[in-house]
Amino acid sequence: MTNKSFATWMGLSAVGIVLGFAMALFLSGIFAWLTPEAPDAPVKIQLVMWLIAPLWLSIWSAVYVFESVPKALKLYLPASLVLLAMLTLTRVVG
Repeated sequence: MTNKSFATWMGLSAVGIVLGFAMALFLSGIFAWLTPEAPDAPVKIQLVMWLIAPLWLSIWSAVYVFESVPKALKLYLPASLVLLAMLTLTRVVG
């Protein structure tokens, strides 16, 4: 196991914070649109709101598995773009 530099830790943290938050928002939006009832139902609004934090923290903590920032970006950037496309598709179709 190699020791990661301070710049690597900060870079991985930035990837986890920014792209992790985006992916958590996209996932919660997909959940809101694909489950029964309207996306703006009062109970669903609360559930989706409380779903964002555990998703974000899970995605953020998973970024530290990667050895470097470019390796993390190779997975997190396409994954967030795919999730954005899925959310857009569910909003258009649903």
